[in-house]
Amino acid sequence: MEETIRRVQLTGGATYIISLPKNWANKRGVKPGDILLVRELPDGSLLISPSMKAPSLKDKLTRINVTEDDPDSLARLVVAAYIAGYNTIEVTSLNKGIPPRCVERVKTIIKRTLIGVELVEETMEKLVLQVFIHHVDFPVVKTVQRMASLATHMYLDALKAFKMRNAELLKEIMNRDDEVDRLYMLATRQLTLAIRSPELLHEIGLHELRDCLEFRLVIRHLERVADHAVVVCKSLLEIIRRPVSENLLEELEDYVNNALEALKYSVDAVIGRDVARADQAIKAREKVRMREERLVAEILEKGKFNAREVAALRMILESIRRVSEYSAGIAEIAVNLTTKTPL
Repeated sequence: MEETIRRVQLTGGATYIISLPKNWANKRGVKPGDILLVRELPDGSLLISPSMKAPSLKDKLTRINVTEDDPDSLARLVVAAYIAGYNTIEVTSLNKGIPPRCVERVKTIIKRTLIGVELVEETMEKLVLQVFIHHVDFPVVKTVQRMASLATHMYLDALKAFKMRNAELLKEIMNRDDEVDRLYMLATRQLTLAIRSPELLHEIGLHELRDCLEFRLVIRHLERVADHAVVVCKSLLEIIRRPVSENLLEELEDYVNNALEALKYSVDAVIGRDVARADQAIKAREKVRMREERLVAEILEKGKFNAREVAALRMILESIRRVSEYSAGIAEIAVNLTTKTPL
C-alpha cells in the first residue's frame, strides 16, 4: 500500500485543497475536469473514489482450476472465495472436465452453506457460481440475533425431544446447525467486504471499522454455541432409552435456562452496547459453573448410571457450560464496544 504526504493549502480564503498523487490518478484514469466522490468514514478519514458511485465488487470474478478429484479441497476454495467477497466464482478444469464428485460437492455447498449463491452455468469443463446479495437486506446485527435465536431453540427443543423420547426430532434439531453455519458464512463475508470497503459499514448496520473485528468474534462464538447444541443432541441420543429421574431432568432444564440466560444477556449487551447487560451475562456464567458442580455430583452417585451414560451426561453438562463461557466472551466484546477509541 503506497502512502504519500500532502500539505493542505488554502485557496480563495475559504477552501482547503490538496493535490492528488499523480501515479494514483493515472492508474485510475482520472483527468482534469473529472468528478470524484469524497466520502467521510466513521473513523474520520476520507475515502476518494474515481466515480460518482461507491466502489463495488459487482464485477469481481475469481477462477478456481480443478486439477485433482478432491471434493473437500475444492469446497474449501469455493467457501474462501465467497468469504473473500467475490460475486462470480468460476470452477474450471481444462483437461478431463470437472470430476462428478467435485460437481456434487459444489452443489451441496451452495445448498447447505452459502446464502445467496446460485449455479448459473454448468458444463463438463466449467461451473459458474453467482452471488446475489444486497447488503442492506442482511445487517450484521440482525444476523447475530437470528443466530442466537436458532441456537437457543436448539437447546430448548432438544430437552423437549428427550422428554418425549423422540430420536427423530433430536436428529432434525441437529440439522438446524446448517442454517447457523450459513448465517456465519454470510456475516463473515460481509465483515470482510466492509473492511475492504468501509463505505459498506452503514449498509450492514455497523459504525466503525473496529466493529468488524469485534463482530467477527461474536459470530464465531455463536457458531460454536450451535455446534455444542449438536453435541448435546448426540449425547442425549446415547441415553434416550435410559430412565432419568424427574428431579435430574428438572435440574438439567434449570441448568440449560441459566446458560441461555447468559446468552440472551450477552447478545442484548453487544447489540445495545450495554455494560450492565454484559455484567449480567458474566454473573450468569458463574451461576452455571456452580450448578454444574452439583449436577456432576448427582450423576456420579454410585450405581445410578453406567460408564457410557456418565460420559454422555458429562458431555451434555460441559457443552451447556460452554454456552455460558461463549456468552461471557460476547459480553466482554460488548464492553469493548462501549469504550471509545482514542483520537
